[in-house]
Amino acid sequence: MKRIILCIAIGLYSLWAFAQMDGQAIDTIYVQSKLHSSAHVEDIEPSHTLTNLSQVLQDQEAIYIKNYNTHNLSTISMRGSSAAQTGIYWNNLSITNNMLGLLDLSLIPGSFIEKTTVVYGSESSVFGSGNIGGGIYLSTGLPKEKFSLSTRIGSFNNYDHTAKVRFGTNIQSSIKFNVQHVENTYPYTTDGGEIRQLENGEGQQYHGMINSQYTKGKNVFRLQYWGSYANRNIPYTTRQIAGNDATIDLNQRFHFNAKRIIKNGTIDWNSGYFINNNQFYQVQLVNRNLIHSIENRIVYKQIFSSLSFTMGTDQSFHVAQSNNYIGRPRQFRMALFGNAKWSTGSFIFDTRLRQEFIDTQFVPIIPEFSISFKRKKCSAQLKGNRVYRNPTLNDLYWTPGGNENLKPEIGWASEGSITYTVQKKGFQSESGISIYNRTIDNWILWTLGEDQWFVRATNIDQVWSRGIECKHATTIQLHTNTSIFYKIHYALNKSTYQQDLDFPSVKKGDQLFYTPVHQFNQTLKLGYKNTSFTYSHQYFSQAIGINATLPAYALANVEAQQDIKIKKQDIQLAFSIRNILNTSYQVIEFRPMPGRHYQLTLGYKLN
Repeated sequence: MKRIILCIAIGLYSLWAFAQMDGQAIDTIYVQSKLHSSAHVEDIEPSHTLTNLSQVLQDQEAIYIKNYNTHNLSTISMRGSSAAQTGIYWNNLSITNNMLGLLDLSLIPGSFIEKTTVVYGSESSVFGSGNIGGGIYLSTGLPKEKFSLSTRIGSFNNYDHTAKVRFGTNIQSSIKFNVQHVENTYPYTTDGGEIRQLENGEGQQYHGMINSQYTKGKNVFRLQYWGSYANRNIPYTTRQIAGNDATIDLNQRFHFNAKRIIKNGTIDWNSGYFINNNQFYQVQLVNRNLIHSIENRIVYKQIFSSLSFTMGTDQSFHVAQSNNYIGRPRQFRMALFGNAKWSTGSFIFDTRLRQEFIDTQFVPIIPEFSISFKRKKCSAQLKGNRVYRNPTLNDLYWTPGGNENLKPEIGWASEGSITYTVQKKGFQSESGISIYNRTIDNWILWTLGEDQWFVRATNIDQVWSRGIECKHATTIQLHTNTSIFYKIHYALNKSTYQQDLDFPSVKKGDQLFYTPVHQFNQTLKLGYKNTSFTYSHQYFSQAIGINATLPAYALANVEAQQDIKIKKQDIQLAFSIRNILNTSYQVIEFRPMPGRHYQLTLGYKLN
């Protein structure tokens, strides 16, 4: 109780501090600002033709998405990390389920997100536990249009509808609603050459979001609610002939933001209350998992001519309940962090530091240092930092298998990058290469120990990750009405165990499970007036599974889009063919993915 009061008290104190400030009128308030990071950052434009966040990320970045199918459980792996080592943030607050340490990306409708930012590389010094391989930062707010409606109809009786409306003057508000229905009755071919139809793949999702914003002088206040309900069956594997496994997910997220613009700086306070309720059904087994989370994040930033510094604090409190827990475990986290950035000539020096404690134990100090160089067309950066991840509640308390004696994953990471940019009239290009190296001690893995009949969360010695990322993007404006855009992204991720294990069977030097070494992504978009044609292609090398090696595969998608503008109204019509090569592939063992399928999208916007 004292910890809950502490979280609430810090938030109320911040609100009182805002109330004491005198407001002065200014022309513009920017609520959403560009994420300031010392790592490789990519901003992804919102898509009206992709159903969920997992599809958006896989289509536009060289990121490995592990999923059962396109509308079922989807998790992410960045730079050879596990799903629990990638942070997912909504308006700067973590929405990762602290029981699992991960988030199902298929439950995030792509149409709700105004901006998605992908950060490659650790931000542990800023956002704390779990931000090792990278982070996904989601921003939601008021949509640009006053009203919009889109409907998406696809193969296998799948459809998706979204509506948005924005209203108000002094207090601006918006309402978003999304409904999805999938049957996923697609055919697939077994290893023995038999053609079957996927069964038990049906599901529904309902999402709603309310957002209100009030601006007074230099103060901005926002209040958001995001509720979602998903009832999804778990499709049969290629080895199943019966079953009725299903999951129900009920998530509620409340977010409050207050931002004050001061002389040469800002004060930003975010507070959230999140409820994650998951229920798993298997024959007569019903497993209910519920977690309540309170989060606060307060950041003060001051900018001078050549020096800027940031100070902040995080607090979070989690209470969980499960059929597989004894009692209701609780966890309290608090951290202080800061950074100082100094620029001189063409060089920028950035130092960051974070001290966190979890319950009654201090986490080792998390330092970071980077040096950047920028001159005209070329920029380069070197970075070194400490990384860590605290065990999840399931790692600690799940019965059987939880281990309260687990140590946090902790290690060191370094990276270097160089970028070259050319910008002329009608032509713009950017090329870059990044090299990274990371070692993690006390890696947490569920293994079968001696004289045990069940797997148990265990710390293993070390995992070593290293790799190279190459990217290139070119935009050519041939004349007023014609444009060409091309983007290519290649990633080599070598992530290996540094010790032998009996179960799962691992030899020193083996690649991590479900982690392909090579990933490749390219996109070509041709535009003429209000018509565009897009071709995208992804390649993933073979990946080691628990029981067998999954072969390499390539996917190709095409899309044609026509925009019609009538005064303040926009109409979009898009037709896409996904997996046009009709590739037969699996991302997870015995979980067949769909072959060639089609999608028609119709959208309307009133600006």
